[in-house]
Amino acid sequence: MTNKWIISILLLIGYSIPFAFLAMIGDVLWWNMWFYLVMIIGFALLCFGAIKTKQYAMVFLGNIISCISSYLCIQQFQTEKWSWYFKPLTANMLMLVISVIVTLLQVMFVFQAYKKYRAK
Repeated sequence: MTNKWIISILLLIGYSIPFAFLAMIGDVLWWNMWFYLVMIIGFALLCFGAIKTKQYAMVFLGNIISCISSYLCIQQFQTEKWSWYFKPLTANMLMLVISVIVTLLQVMFVFQAYKKYRAK
């Protein structure tokens, strides 16, 4: 296996962490918004790693995997409290909004880095 494959696999493993779910469950259980900061830092580090190694496609694929893993965790672990806690959104809708915003931000950084790379 080459280093490129190893880096790709490590990035996908990192992205498979259900960041949105973990932030939301931290908010529900401990009424603590710090988990959203942890989510942002985690996504930022993964995006930075993908850009530095020029694994741009891993950002797209990884965000899809993270969204799916968060969705599956919400389906498995949500309780009655989740149905009213995130009003006016449902837990699934909030997770989707978080995932879309994070993905769009990362895509902006990837396109900017790709333009710099192509300009060289």
